Amino acid sequence: MPPLDQSLRRLIFVCDLIAFVVLGALQAVVTNDTQLLVLRFLLGFAIGAEYAIGQTMLAEFVPSANRGALLSTLQAAWYGGFLLAVIVAY
Repeated sequence: MPPLDQSLRRLIFVCDLIAFVVLGALQAVVTNDTQLLVLRFLLGFAIGAEYAIGQTMLAEFVPSANRGALLSTLQAAWYGGFLLAVIVAY
């Protein structure tokens, strides 16, 4: 399978971010449990895609001198965000 064109990768990333925001916002207007379940399921796909796409895009577009530090910061930010979400939810 040939590698994806750079502009196609950016389009996929932007579409994923839009899906992430739209699905997250739609949770505020659900009217039953089934709608929420479907939205959360789709949101899980968007989040999973962002993990793979975001790190790859960062690694591709950041200068090699800063790449390691920025990828490490990205990983730490994800886990810091997880922790912050638990604290806020509690």
